[in-house]
Amino acid sequence: MEMVEELAYEIYNKNLEYFLLSQKELMKLLVTFDMAVTKGDYIPEYDLEYMDSYFDIKNINSSRYLYNTDSYKFSKKFSKTVNFKKNSNTFEGFPIYTFTDELIDTMDSGSQSIKSMLPLMRYYSEHFTNSDSMKEINKFIFIGVNLGLHIEIISEKTNADEYLIIEDNLEIFKLSMFTTKYYELAQKAKLFFSIADDENMFLKTVQNFLSELFFANRYLKYARFPSHSDTKLKLIQPALMTQSFIFFPYKLSLKKYLRPLSFMNNNSYTINLTNGFHNNKNIDKPVLVLGAGPSFKENINWLKKNHHKFILIASTAVLNYLYLNNIKPDIMTHIDGSEIANKHFVDVDVDIFLKDTIMIFGPHSLVELRNKFSKEKVFNYEEGTFYNKGFSAFPASCVGSFSILLSLIMSINETYLLGMDLAINQKTGETHSSDHSRSKKVDISQKDNISDTMNFELNLFKVQGNFQDSVYTNSLLHASVQTLYRNIPVIKADNQVIYNLNDGAKIQSCVPTHIEDVNLENYHNIDKNKLHNSLLALFKSHSTTELNEDDLNSIKLRAINAKNIKNLIFEFENSSSKSNSDRYQYDLLGLVSTILKKDGREFINLTHVFYDYFQFVIPIITDMFNTKGLKNEKRHIKKIDKMIIAELHALCDTYINTLEKFLLSRVE
Repeated sequence: MEMVEELAYEIYNKNLEYFLLSQKELMKLLVTFDMAVTKGDYIPEYDLEYMDSYFDIKNINSSRYLYNTDSYKFSKKFSKTVNFKKNSNTFEGFPIYTFTDELIDTMDSGSQSIKSMLPLMRYYSEHFTNSDSMKEINKFIFIGVNLGLHIEIISEKTNADEYLIIEDNLEIFKLSMFTTKYYELAQKAKLFFSIADDENMFLKTVQNFLSELFFANRYLKYARFPSHSDTKLKLIQPALMTQSFIFFPYKLSLKKYLRPLSFMNNNSYTINLTNGFHNNKNIDKPVLVLGAGPSFKENINWLKKNHHKFILIASTAVLNYLYLNNIKPDIMTHIDGSEIANKHFVDVDVDIFLKDTIMIFGPHSLVELRNKFSKEKVFNYEEGTFYNKGFSAFPASCVGSFSILLSLIMSINETYLLGMDLAINQKTGETHSSDHSRSKKVDISQKDNISDTMNFELNLFKVQGNFQDSVYTNSLLHASVQTLYRNIPVIKADNQVIYNLNDGAKIQSCVPTHIEDVNLENYHNIDKNKLHNSLLALFKSHSTTELNEDDLNSIKLRAINAKNIKNLIFEFENSSSKSNSDRYQYDLLGLVSTILKKDGREFINLTHVFYDYFQFVIPIITDMFNTKGLKNEKRHIKKIDKMIIAELHALCDTYINTLEKFLLSRVE
């Protein structure tokens, strides 16, 4: 018994050493837990006991054991459930589309952006199925640890390169440190830990896990310990669906990077949203950010009565309803690049109703929408293009989250959020106000089911609520929660306060506030004419209408660099092996690595587009040749190589031609 205890403490201490060196955030969590126990702030619920020949975890209050059997034998039996089948305990890393060309041509521009991927995806679907078996497992997810004995057994079986280890209970994980040699596993593979994480931190960890060895993300095997909650299991699918290359496919990224050139050639304002507007004279006036969530219409009477007391920042998604109620926004925001956005302007007399409204357009916004307004009050922003050196903005997944960040950048002291539920209506299943162009009604009776189909809008999962303990949302809405989770702490100053008035999802660093509790006595009606002139002057002071000589030279260099990448593609096309899958993959990954290492202002946009494309393509190819019993290898190589090369050249050509056309127009 004494030797067993000594060995357990030796394992524990070596795990601590490993965590201290390589898992610093987890180590901080463990130290905080120990301090809470020492101070009496936390009373331990579990104890580790040795039962003759095996360890078990005892619930101190109930005296029940979590295994209640030989834990080692149980773990060996449980480990046998892990196999190499693609359709057994597996997540698909991304959806495979098999639309017909005729069908996709009827869809919006966002859906059409994946049209170039269809030939490869169809070929893949015709020749490979999820009933196939893998030759090897590269990435593996453990959901639930308990004593972790099954982790060591399964890792010997899979010999994966990466593991994501998930455990909701920090105390149980700490006990596993006496029995599981995480430090040894870390010598063979890269480990990602998600221990006692809330959904935001969990999704961030999963994204980190996915970004490493992205070429192995087609199928992700997992083992869920029987007694562990399925909460994190349900959250993995939204983590997969909100990967940027799925959420915003590579062709849309290319458009977003090139479309700003259209407004830079006509002396329009480009506003810099990189730094705070500390010269704003209106910081003491409260901002009310209006989004198209369910709470917007529910509180329309309060808004009609009190809107004059706020600077109103509204997304164009609520424009129709504001028009019907004669509520004029001071600032309108728009980032959608699809034609469906035109619906928000139907029957609105823009020239009169929005005469004193400032328009903020994202880089992906349609040119025809910008042209509805005079240049004097339209401000466009760049996002990661840096055509104007130093000009950019924080990326946002929806116009509502962008509007919140805009208020913070404007250095406003107090920001209120209405219609920013970022969750479905918990009673009706509606995703937005009924007149929103993308409003859907989700079947809430299916909210607790785990779907086999990846869908941004229909698959629901539980998250922390603003007023309630938890609410249900979908991947599309929760992407905005993640945007705010990442960016608010970076932008928000200590003196800035955000009040969340919505019965929806909890938002990072926001104060839950019922709308009837807003102290309106502190606010007075704002002179909107004076405000408009002040905001117009403020935005102009952070804007430019010209590209300088250095900026133009940067664009010229981008075109040259793109031609150099095109030459790399030609070299690969002419020299890569077409007779052996291992050699072909080696050559292809060499090209991928070379392109993705291209960095800096003049490379970053095209590199990002290629990265988004590769995240679709490379996992498909890797999975093809990771199929046990694969036949006709050479034929597969030649078929897919032809499709890939054609698309790589097409991306380069579009990028080069657009830049050169822009530069030529400057000369003329």
